[in-house]
Amino acid sequence: CKGIGSETVVVSPLSDTYTVNLLGTGGSTTSSVQPRITVDVTSPVFIAATIILFCTNIPMGYDGPVTFKVNGVNIDNPPYVTIDSTNTGKEATCSIASPYSSVTFSKPTSAPVILPSLVSTIQSVSVTMYERILKEVIVPSAFTLTCSTTPNDVYIGNNTLSYTWQRDGSVINNATLIRYTALESGTYSCTAKLGSQSAVTSQNQIKVRI
Repeated sequence: CKGIGSETVVVSPLSDTYTVNLLGTGGSTTSSVQPRITVDVTSPVFIAATIILFCTNIPMGYDGPVTFKVNGVNIDNPPYVTIDSTNTGKEATCSIASPYSSVTFSKPTSAPVILPSLVSTIQSVSVTMYERILKEVIVPSAFTLTCSTTPNDVYIGNNTLSYTWQRDGSVINNATLIRYTALESGTYSCTAKLGSQSAVTSQNQIKVRI
């Protein structure tokens, strides 16, 4: 089975089963495909953090407009949304339009998703390796650790995060970035601080053996 359109070629091996709806200019076609909206973060964010909305499950080859709305109102800079007190916790949707007069969508608008909630303080801090919380690792050479926060550093808006790293309970000089490369064996922890707020210590430590 091989379907060829103006922009798309779909080839189906004999072992697969495809249902192909051709949304052409001739005749009349109604598609039941419904777009799906997702957001790149579901955990709380700080005020003025920018998130990204994704509209998926759109018919292959569709090149018409995609409209994003928050609380029923078109957003200014789709698909980016800056979270503040007016839209936090509100519903977001995406919609598609008929590319031809002969094509209609029975469900052109996605089911809504809820935008992230706002927080004003760091909720938690963890020492991670490859985004995982571990108790102990054995590595042949230097290894990079990350001081991960919730909300994380991507969603801090206009705020500033600062970091301090410790090895065996003692502060490591000049280790003030979100990541630290461990060059020695020891037990590592970190603290994160939002602006002038009190520092928050990591809820875990990682024992590194080199």
